[in-house]
Amino acid sequence: MSAQSTEKRCIFHHVVQRAGARRASFFLLDRYRHLTKVCCHLDRCEYVQALPLLARLLDYFSLYHRALDELDNLILLGICRFRMDGSGWANYLNRALTTGQRYGYVTVFAEKGIALLPLLNKISRKDDPVSSNTLKTHIRHLFSKLNAKNRNDAREIAQRLLLEP
Repeated sequence: MSAQSTEKRCIFHHVVQRAGARRASFFLLDRYRHLTKVCCHLDRCEYVQALPLLARLLDYFSLYHRALDELDNLILLGICRFRMDGSGWANYLNRALTTGQRYGYVTVFAEKGIALLPLLNKISRKDDPVSSNTLKTHIRHLFSKLNAKNRNDAREIAQRLLLEP
C-alpha cells in the first residue's frame, strides 16, 4: 500500500469521525462537515453510506431555504444515484439546473467538474427544464476547468485522471 493511499485513508477516517454520528438534527455550521463526509463517501464509491446523509441534508436545506446548499446537495444526489444504479438521477439534476437557473448559480456546477459531465451529456432534452444554452454554458465551464477543447478531450482527460470508466 502506498504512503499516499494510507494518508488518504487516514484523512477520510478523520473527516468521517469529525462529521459525527447520526443526530436527530443538524447544526448550521455542521453542514459543511457533512457535505465533506458525503464527498469522501462518493470518492470511495460508498454510495449506500452517502445516500441517507444526502437525503437528510436535502430536508434540512429545503426546510431552512438554503438555496445554494440545496443546489450543491441536489448535484451530489444526482451524481450518487447516477453512479449507484442509474435511476432517479435525472430528477435531481433537473431540480438542480432549475434552481441554478433561477438564482443564477453557475459556479456550483463548474466546481463539480468532470463528475457532473457524464450526467449533463446524458440528460434528456425533452425533460430538460432549462434551455440548451444553459446546459452549454455549464459544459463550457467544465471544459475550461479541464483545459479541454471538446467532449473527446474531456473524456480523454477524465480517463487519464481515472475519473470516468
